[in-house]
Amino acid sequence: MTTQEEADGLRARLDEAGQRNPRDFPFGAFIGDTYPLSTVFVFVWFESATGLLDTLAECEPILHLEFGTEEYETMLSTLGAIRESARPHDRLTEDLRVEFGAALSKMEAGLRWWGALDELVSGDGEFPRELREAFREYLEDEANPDRAISPNDIDEFVEFIVEYGI
Repeated sequence: MTTQEEADGLRARLDEAGQRNPRDFPFGAFIGDTYPLSTVFVFVWFESATGLLDTLAECEPILHLEFGTEEYETMLSTLGAIRESARPHDRLTEDLRVEFGAALSKMEAGLRWWGALDELVSGDGEFPRELREAFREYLEDEANPDRAISPNDIDEFVEFIVEYGI
C-alpha cells in the first residue's frame, strides 16, 4: 500500500465513523476543526471505547497535517502515547479527554466531548446538558430543557445528533 493509499484509508475510517448510528455504535466523540473562521464539529461513533481511542489517535492527524511529515509523525506519536496511557481499561475519562484535546489543539482541532450515548441521553455533564437544551429548542419544548431524553423521544434525538454541528 502506498502512503497516499494509507492516508486515504485513514480518512475513510473516520468518515465511516461519522455515518454510523449511535444506537449500534454507542461510544462517540464530538470532534472538529477549530480554525478561526471555520469551526465545524461532528459526531463519530464506535462499537467500543477502545475503537474510539484507537481511531482518533491514528486518524485525526491525517485530517490536519501532511501525511508522513515530521510534524505528522510527532503528533501521531504524541496521540499514541496518550492513547497508551488509557490502557488496559480504556475508560473515556474527562482528564484523558482534556489531555487528548490539548494535543489536538496544536493542529487546530478539537475534542469537545467523548463518551457513551447514554451520557448524552441523561448525563449531568455540561456538553450533554447543552445538547439536550439545543434539542428541546429544536422541538420548541421549553419545559426543563436539559432534562433526560425520554424513550418516546430517543429516535428523534438520534436524528438530531446525526446532524448536530454540521
